[in-house]
Amino acid sequence: MAVSPSFDRRLELSHANNRLADAILRGDTTSGILQSLVDIAGPALRVDRALIYDVQLDSQLAVGLCEWLRPGGEVGPTKAVYPLDLFPSVAQHFVTAQTPIESSVDTVHPLLVMDRADKLVHGEMSIQRLLWYPFRFRPDGFYLLVVNQVTENRRLSVEELDFVKAVAAQVSVAIMKTELLRDQERMTAKLRESEARYRLLFDNTPSMFFTVDRQGVVRGVNRFAVEHLGYAAEELLGENVVHVVHSEDRAKVTQYLAACFADPGTMRTLSFRKICKDGSVIWVREITRVVNAPGGANALILCEDISDARAAEEAARRAESRSNDKDQFLAMLGHELRNPLAPIVTSLEILRLRGLKDRQLEVIQRQVSHLRRLVDDLLDVSRTARGNVKLHMRRVELAAVVAQSVEVVQPIFQDKRQALKVDVAPGGLVIEGDPSRLVQIFNNLLNNAAKYSSEGQEVELTARRAGDRVVITVRDQGEGIEPEMLERVFDHFVQRAQPVDRAESGLGLGLTIVRNLVSLHGGTVHAESEGRGRGTTVVVELPSAPHAQSLSPAQPPGSVIARPPDAEHRGAVLVVEDNEDVRSSLCELLTVLGHNATGVADGPSALVATEELEPRVVLIDIGLPGMDGYEVARRLRRAHPTGLRLLALTGYGQSSDHARSREAGFDAHLVKPIDIDVLLPYLADGTVPEVLRTA
Repeated sequence: MAVSPSFDRRLELSHANNRLADAILRGDTTSGILQSLVDIAGPALRVDRALIYDVQLDSQLAVGLCEWLRPGGEVGPTKAVYPLDLFPSVAQHFVTAQTPIESSVDTVHPLLVMDRADKLVHGEMSIQRLLWYPFRFRPDGFYLLVVNQVTENRRLSVEELDFVKAVAAQVSVAIMKTELLRDQERMTAKLRESEARYRLLFDNTPSMFFTVDRQGVVRGVNRFAVEHLGYAAEELLGENVVHVVHSEDRAKVTQYLAACFADPGTMRTLSFRKICKDGSVIWVREITRVVNAPGGANALILCEDISDARAAEEAARRAESRSNDKDQFLAMLGHELRNPLAPIVTSLEILRLRGLKDRQLEVIQRQVSHLRRLVDDLLDVSRTARGNVKLHMRRVELAAVVAQSVEVVQPIFQDKRQALKVDVAPGGLVIEGDPSRLVQIFNNLLNNAAKYSSEGQEVELTARRAGDRVVITVRDQGEGIEPEMLERVFDHFVQRAQPVDRAESGLGLGLTIVRNLVSLHGGTVHAESEGRGRGTTVVVELPSAPHAQSLSPAQPPGSVIARPPDAEHRGAVLVVEDNEDVRSSLCELLTVLGHNATGVADGPSALVATEELEPRVVLIDIGLPGMDGYEVARRLRRAHPTGLRLLALTGYGQSSDHARSREAGFDAHLVKPIDIDVLLPYLADGTVPEVLRTA
C-alpha cells in the first residue's frame, strides 16, 4: 500500500519548513529574507498569492513588504499600500483578539461584510478564499501574513494551517534576525543592546540551536534546546557535542562536523539520534554552516526534532509491507483455489458432453461458476493493486461495450424480473480503452445494481458526453448506501449490510475492481445515495478519445466460437500434470471429445512420452515437481522446433506469467480452470485465433 496522502503532505510541508530555516540562515537583509520565505511558503501551500504586510496603527496603513505570485500570469499583484479604514472592524479584531480570519466566496467572514469589504476582496479582487494571519504584535502595529486563492476555493488542511503558523514564527525569527543585523550595522555604539537582541533571537528560535567550535565543543546553546533535551545549560556548554549523540551515530557526526569545518560557508545537513536527559532517544535533522569569527571558526547548528516524521515513515513502510504481503497472499490463494477447481470444472464438462441432465448437476455448475468468479475477483484485485494489469487499449464505441455487458447480465435481471433500461447513443461516444476490462467494469456495476435491488425494480444505465469526458451512470432503486459508507464501498472486502442468510453473497471486491480498472483508464468513479432504501447511483467518468468519431461496432473480444474438431483433425494429446484429479479428469474430457489422450505426472516422463507417442498437442502444468513446466517446454521446443503445439497450464495469469511462458517456447498460456470453449481451438489444426493465444 502506498504512503497515505496526509503523510506525504506533512512530509512535504516539513521539508518546506526546513527550507524556511535555511533561508533565514542564508539571508542578511530583511527584504531578501522575507521574499525568500514567501517564495517558499506560497508553492508549499499550493495557493495563488502569498504576502506579508507591516500593519502600522499610527499611520493607519498596511504596507506590503513582499509578495509571491503563482507563475503563469493568471494572478496579478496587489497594491503596495492599503488604508486601514477599508477594514476597520477587521483591524480592531486583530488588535484585540490577535487571531486569524478566513473567508471565502461561499462563506464570507462577517467582519468583511460589516466593513463592506467583501465586494472588494471577493468581487473586485476575485479572491475565492483568503486567510489573514496576524503575528508579531507590537505597540504600534503588527505583521500580517496573507494567503490568497484566486483560481480555486480550497479549504486549507490542518497540516497546512499548522504550516502557516510555522511560517509566521519563522518570519518573526527572520524579522528579529534582520533587525539585530541592522542594529549591529547602524548602532555599533550600542553593542550590548545588539547582543541582547541576538540572545533573544537565539533563545526564542523555535528550534534547537547550537554553536560549536572546531574541536566539537559546545560554545552556545539556546533555551529551546535545553528545554527540549532536558539537560541544564551547564551540562551542555563546554562538553563535546557528541556527548548527547547516540553511541552508534557518534562516528558519523564527528566526520560530518569535520567536513563542515573543511568547507566554511557551505550548508550541510545530517539526520541522526540524540539522547535526552531522561534516556529517551529522538531523531534530529541538523543544518550546519561554519562561519569565521574573530575568535575562530564556529559551526552554527539549527537542529529539528524529526522523531514523529521518522516514526510515520517507519509505520508507512510497515503498512506497505503488510499490504504487499496481503496482495501476495490473495494471489497465492487464488492460485491454490484454481487447482481443485480445475478437475471439478472438467468433470462437469464431461458429464455435460455425455448428455447428463440433472437438477443437482445444474446447481453444482451454477455454484462452481460463482466460485470461479470469486477466485477471478481475488486475482483481479491483487493484480490491479500491484500494478500488474496490462491493458490492451484501442478506440471503442461505448455502445458496443455496454451491449456486451447487458448480454452477459441479462439472465440475472430476468431471474429477478427486473427491468434494465439502457440509454446509450449508438454512436459518437468513443473512448480509448481495453474492451474486455470495460465490459468487466459495467458487468460488476450492473450485477451490483441487480443484487441490491428487489424483484420487479428498475435499473437504468445512461451515458452522455460532458466536455472531454464520457459520463456513464448506473442507477438503481434498491437498498441504498449510508452516507458514511459511500467512500468505503470501494475498499477491499467492504460490503453493505447483509441479511443473515446472505442470499446475495460475495467477497466485497466488485467495486474495488471497478475503481482500480477505471483509474487505469484515466477515469474516476464515485457512488451517490440518499441513504438506506433510497437507491444508489454509481457515476463513472472516462476520458473521451481524442478527435472521437463514431466507430462501427466491432466483434467482441473473445467471441470466437469454439467447436469440437472434426474427427479427421483429432489426434494424440499428452497431458503433463502432477495433480492426479486434474490429470485424469482432463484426459477423460479429451477422450470424450474424441482425442487420444495420455497423462503423465512429471517432466522426465513427459519427455519420454513425447518421443514414444508423438502427440500433436502437449498440455504442461507449470508447477511440476523437480523439472518445472518451463524447463519441459524448453527441452521439447529444442527437440521439436515445429509441428508440436505446447500449451501452458497454470493458476497464475499475470502478464509476467504470460511473458515467461512465451520465452520458454509455449504457444499459449491457459489459466486453470480451463474453459472448454477456450481449449478446443488449440486442439484443432490450423492457426489459433490471436484473441485466444493468451486465454
